[in-house]
Amino acid sequence: KSASTQLQLSFNSAATQLQLSFSFSSAACIHLIIPCTLQSTHHSQSLSLRRHSHQQTGLMDSTNKVEYHVRNLGTRSVTLFPTRAQITREVKNVNLKPGTNEITIVGLSPTVDEDSVRVEGNGAFMISDVSVESLPNRDIWEEVYPDSDDEQSDDDDESDYFRWKEGPQLREAKRHLALLEDELNLAIEQIASAESRLKIIDAYGQSFDRSKRGPGFTAQNLELYKHGRAEAYDDVLAGVRQKRDILETVDDHREVVRRLQQLDNKAVQKAVRARERARKPKLDELVLRERHQDERRKEKMRIRKEREGFWPKRCYSVRVTVEAHGALTPISSRRASVSTDVDVPGQSSTDAVGNDNGSDAPPMTCDLLLSYVTASAHWSPTYELKLSTTSAKGVLSFDAELHNTTSETWSNCKVSLSTSQATFAGLDDAIPELTPWYLSLAAKPPPFGIGHMQQQICRTNEERESMTKFRERQRQPDTQRPRSEMFGIPEPEVQPQSLGLGDLLEADFAPPPMPAMPAAPAAPVMRSAGAPGGYSAGNMEARRAQQPLWDDDAARSGILKKITQRGEKIEALGGGGAGYEPDIDNEPDSVVEETGLTTSFDLPGTKTLAPKNTPSKSRVAHTTFTNVEYSHVAVAKCKPVAYLKAKIKNTSKMTLFKGRASLTLDGSFMGKTTLPRCSADETFILSLGVDPAIKVTYPNPVVRRAAPGVFRQENTTMFIRSVTLHNTRASSGKPVSIVVLDQVPVSQDEKLRVGVLSPSNLAPGGGAVAAGVPGLDAWENKDWGKASASLKKDGEVSWEVSLNAGKAVRLNLEYTVAFPNGTHPY
Repeated sequence: KSASTQLQLSFNSAATQLQLSFSFSSAACIHLIIPCTLQSTHHSQSLSLRRHSHQQTGLMDSTNKVEYHVRNLGTRSVTLFPTRAQITREVKNVNLKPGTNEITIVGLSPTVDEDSVRVEGNGAFMISDVSVESLPNRDIWEEVYPDSDDEQSDDDDESDYFRWKEGPQLREAKRHLALLEDELNLAIEQIASAESRLKIIDAYGQSFDRSKRGPGFTAQNLELYKHGRAEAYDDVLAGVRQKRDILETVDDHREVVRRLQQLDNKAVQKAVRARERARKPKLDELVLRERHQDERRKEKMRIRKEREGFWPKRCYSVRVTVEAHGALTPISSRRASVSTDVDVPGQSSTDAVGNDNGSDAPPMTCDLLLSYVTASAHWSPTYELKLSTTSAKGVLSFDAELHNTTSETWSNCKVSLSTSQATFAGLDDAIPELTPWYLSLAAKPPPFGIGHMQQQICRTNEERESMTKFRERQRQPDTQRPRSEMFGIPEPEVQPQSLGLGDLLEADFAPPPMPAMPAAPAAPVMRSAGAPGGYSAGNMEARRAQQPLWDDDAARSGILKKITQRGEKIEALGGGGAGYEPDIDNEPDSVVEETGLTTSFDLPGTKTLAPKNTPSKSRVAHTTFTNVEYSHVAVAKCKPVAYLKAKIKNTSKMTLFKGRASLTLDGSFMGKTTLPRCSADETFILSLGVDPAIKVTYPNPVVRRAAPGVFRQENTTMFIRSVTLHNTRASSGKPVSIVVLDQVPVSQDEKLRVGVLSPSNLAPGGGAVAAGVPGLDAWENKDWGKASASLKKDGEVSWEVSLNAGKAVRLNLEYTVAFPNGTHPY
């Protein structure tokens, strides 16, 4: 008797049979043939079968289905990694019904790793299954991004319609001229009428020609002809006189109208110019408004194009199956996982099933947590370093660039940064196993030469193959599909005109074929102590090219020169030794947590990360460096300049990761540089470019050849090099530390001897010796400072110079090369 079940009954009296047909809503049908003698017994069996089938159909139809769009879900937290991100979303107050509940969350970004989807919950329910499926994006662009037409109308321009009215004299003159022209036309008409009558009278007179046997020409006819012709001719003369008089008057009035029209035209031009002057501000306003509208249209097109880059063609859909059978212990589930039943003390499974269909059961709600990982969101470090050469201090601001190139917006969420490198963890790589390495002897020479044989003994084929695969995997980019396949508005397909309405509807609403999606590798995203430590900027370096701090020596020298001049002016004005002090930002820092090899940063407050092409910055921490050591390095043999370096010790408790840094020296912006990775209590050296205050002179080497002797069996050549350093920063009063590098050749033959003459007593691998002479001839340059030289076994000569302000020093390097006669060094 339910609405989903139909019963048909037919009785065959001849065969004494009763036929029963049951039709269900699921298109199933059961036919029963019951003999009449067993009617009562089999009738009860059929009723039992109908009741059981109705219960099964009721269970199928009682599945509670709830659908959410990820756009409408709240975001609890976002954890950004160097190459990916983990997102946790909240699904609150989900209404459950006793039995099976199916909760579908649609609209997940196509960049989500489907193997990382995880669902957790709390309440009296059990998560029995979580499935992830890629479906076409069913969102409508106009509903998600409604077009707001805020352009103003230009209807007010119609009220500025200009119409000139002629003057009264001109109008009266034109009216009088029109009347005269009418009279002239009337006179012309009278003349034409009189001439036509003359022609008629002449024709009448010719009709009385006797030669043509016409009627006789009598006196009466003659009189009549004479009178009629005289009247017609008088009318012609009167019309001619009237026309002549009117023409004279018309010509005079036309000249008057012409003069009045010229005056009126001048008045029109004057009025138009006055109107244009009066309307110019309004016209300028209209032009400006049109420009603003054009800029707004361009901005709308730019925003639309940017949004199209994040409009997914296909989205992931997460379907969560929840069984609500009373007070069950909540559990979590990953996709494609199946949970077993949970025994609840004091309640049996029969009671739980019996309460499923109870109408008096209280409403149940639950909260779910959906977490997943995407590879299109990450963070990268960036710094702002401010250094002061006068106070030897520095302030480092640690910022984080937050990237989100998915199709989702994470609003008002807690953002955390982690240095865990899930990409390079190598979870899928097995530990290599070494196999025995056997060598044999062959009687014949190797077919590919001795070098190839030595390479085979040096490295095995398995070693080469393993290293090649490892390097290829390290260089291999992300396995994610190209963005052009995942994002963008698909072009509408043009349907043939021969299709009918049903075919068009079917073609429009049919889903596109499912493309073959590569399986994304599983990636651990939980914060653990065993994760590889530190931050690797490899992925960031692939996105942006690492540019040097200076592109031109002249530019950086100019900036340092300005800094030098400004410092000297401050000291000359009695500014004291304080000089430039880098300012310290008072923004709140993030909470730093180190767990094993992984460092985490919890950003203060909540943030909204919308999909866009440009990253957003967030301040992570501040730190102040003291006792910054500045020094110079000069390799005059290659370039006669002195490079300024800063040696900084990381006195903070956090690790500085490799990243781009904006460098400010003594209040002047120097440019961009790359900050190396530096752990706590370690030091790093930063190049600051060329210092123009240190003048470096490196003349051409001098070659002197010794005179050959009769008994000498070798040739000797002397080479003289010199480097002159001049500290032009005279007002600073502080000495500068300069390391000067040069080299002498190293002999690889015992018959070829190289000896160093100056600095004296300089031996390879020996200790440092005193070196340097005053670089200026004046007697004031005697107290220039001090210098010591040392020689390495590879021929590198190093001078450590402490040069006083305003002084100069010359460093000499003299060495000889001796070789036997008949030979030549090369």
